[in-house]
Amino acid sequence: MTDIRINVVVITVLCGATAFATAGEPKLANAKRVFAGAQPVYKRPRQYTAFTMRITPDGTRLLYSRRTAETEQADNRNARYEVVLRDLASGKETVLAIDPVDENIFSQWSFFDPAGKRLAIPTFSRTTVTWSVYDIAALMAATGEPKPLVSGIEGSLGPAKFTADSKALIVSTENVEKHQLEARLVSLADPNAKPTALSAEGWLQSVCPAGGLAVFFVPPGRLAGPPQPGQPWQRPPIRLVLWDLKADKELALLPTHPRNSVLDDWETQWTSDGRYLYYYDVEEETGEGQDRPSLRAVTRVWDAKSGSQAATIRDAIPVGPGPGAATMVLAKRTLGDSGGILIHDAASGKEYILGGSDKKLIHAFAGKVVYAEKPAGADEEVVFVADIIAPEEGK
Repeated sequence: MTDIRINVVVITVLCGATAFATAGEPKLANAKRVFAGAQPVYKRPRQYTAFTMRITPDGTRLLYSRRTAETEQADNRNARYEVVLRDLASGKETVLAIDPVDENIFSQWSFFDPAGKRLAIPTFSRTTVTWSVYDIAALMAATGEPKPLVSGIEGSLGPAKFTADSKALIVSTENVEKHQLEARLVSLADPNAKPTALSAEGWLQSVCPAGGLAVFFVPPGRLAGPPQPGQPWQRPPIRLVLWDLKADKELALLPTHPRNSVLDDWETQWTSDGRYLYYYDVEEETGEGQDRPSLRAVTRVWDAKSGSQAATIRDAIPVGPGPGAATMVLAKRTLGDSGGILIHDAASGKEYILGGSDKKLIHAFAGKVVYAEKPAGADEEVVFVADIIAPEEGK
């Protein structure tokens, strides 16, 4: 396992964490079917359940994709998807006025600002990703083509995420000439302002909701240099880095297993208080007759206040913050394509299972979950949205 390197121990931007106080086990309540008619395919070929749809931070809308009418009968390779914003209360939908996207867009990016009032969405070309920022309320009320608040934020095959105050985007880009990954801070208050370059190298993974911190994934190829004379070429391990945005410097090298090859596929997740970071990793397990140890999915929990790993949760993938300040909702064994919803309270270390393995978690945010389940007697799975509540809240 990679050694942990810490430059700063105490981080003043963090809020205090409080335990998820309940009188008993939390439960799902107020489950509502999201789509009354035919269900859009929530899961594409070669795509896992989690993150195939996104609920807004205020829990009122759902962002998802569906095949365009032109490619409805096409094979998977030639299918294209339009992006749709759906009001969960009224069912009203707005198709975003962007070029159709490919199947992987939802797994790698979060699109909303922390308040759920703005939406950053990319338009793709072969070599460039151009980001536009939309007002969500205006999108839902629009009768014609929605116009972006800010457009033309160009990158190159990289993600963009809002800062904690929603005043800027952090955009990852690839400098093809220098063969480097770069990060820039783009002001949304002044679209004409020159972007601020950050010294972080890597793909942006997530931004702390309390402000001041971000996570970057550095692929191994970005660190590879010429081997020493007489030494064989060695591919360096991936790096997952906690970055201090204000000081513009590395804060910690997060522990990861050398065989973890999908850190750029799964988005790292923060609790709502900004103290705990949850991220996917693997552990090795050796079985009888195996030539090489197999891999088991785990989630590591990093305490940014103490600068240390706080917990390891086996057979789970973090999906989104839960109803408490220090809770996280995880998909149980998503990589094995089985179901189950798990809540972990980082402050107390307690775990809670919500429902059975028939529930496949799609997304979660601040007390709401979106999941797929096959109702009794039904032929296909149906998408539901539900609240996570403590027992006393349901009385």
